[in-house]
Amino acid sequence: MNITKFTICGLIALLAGCTNPINHVPIEQPRLYSPPAASGLLSNKTFLSPNTICEPIGENELTVDYLDHTATLIGCPVHERMAIQDQLDAGAEKLDVVGQWLLLSLPD
Repeated sequence: MNITKFTICGLIALLAGCTNPINHVPIEQPRLYSPPAASGLLSNKTFLSPNTICEPIGENELTVDYLDHTATLIGCPVHERMAIQDQLDAGAEKLDVVGQWLLLSLPD
């Protein structure tokens, strides 16, 4: 009987940690976000690559001050830290947050 109690307690303690046992990274729950249009942004409906959630953002009254002929304006959902970091690693610069989207300028 005691072995069963210890086994159950051990399993509960293991599950309560909410970490990935392989690399000890906290497991994040998927988050939902609205499309760029819900934040007033104009997306041209193409992705930078199939591996990113970020989207090129077009010109409208919210973005006109950020457009530059030497860079691509992109938007990433603000909670997508890894996608944002990928863009920063590629040379992008953070510009502003509009609704649920972070605007970045990626040099051409």
